[in-house]
Amino acid sequence: MIDAKGMAVAPGFINMLSWSTESLIVDPRSLGELKQGVTTQIFGEGWSMGPLNDKMKKAMKDDQGDLKYDIEWTTLSDYLNYLEKRGVSQNVASYVGATTIRMHVLGGPTCGSTPAQLQQMRDLVEAEMRAGGLGIGSSLIYAPAFYAKTEELIELCKVAAKYKGEIHLAYAERGKSVDRSGRGTHSNLARSGRSQPRSITSRPAERTIGRRWTRSSRWSKRRGKAG
Repeated sequence: MIDAKGMAVAPGFINMLSWSTESLIVDPRSLGELKQGVTTQIFGEGWSMGPLNDKMKKAMKDDQGDLKYDIEWTTLSDYLNYLEKRGVSQNVASYVGATTIRMHVLGGPTCGSTPAQLQQMRDLVEAEMRAGGLGIGSSLIYAPAFYAKTEELIELCKVAAKYKGEIHLAYAERGKSVDRSGRGTHSNLARSGRSQPRSITSRPAERTIGRRWTRSSRWSKRRGKAG
């Protein structure tokens, strides 16, 4: 029995948008967040730590800053197992990054994908979902994510749906509420949500006006129609 008299008691907090993917490799204890009550880290907003090919591993190695580490994994599930073997103090899980899948197959900010390339992307998602991926994470406001057509994201979501995966989207309305393809971003969100039966999680939508950011609430109505 623990005497909690005079103290605040709460369950462990979940960091739903964690970017401790590298720091946990170097410091598996994660004391900075652990002492704030965070007991679960959820990764994969757009980019995930797998699946990787040799080119992606080299780029990650070249881009390392103060935190230096060897990339001893290839798939996302390998990475999570790697953290566990290093004695990570918290629970960890991850979405499959749509950007990661795209770069694995296309290698860069290519606008379109061929049917064969799309099948490769589906196969990669399938493998990661079988291994325990939470679903699809896509950051539609960042390159190269916004080069993907809505239909491409829908196809990836369909694969995740087979395993009751969720969709996590970070998106924004740009200018006149349209994305690169000319269609409203909120409409794309709703269309993606209709492709699978579970749920959508998303950042609050924002509209860019010059250098100002203003909140938008219309996204909630569109998201409700996705169910």
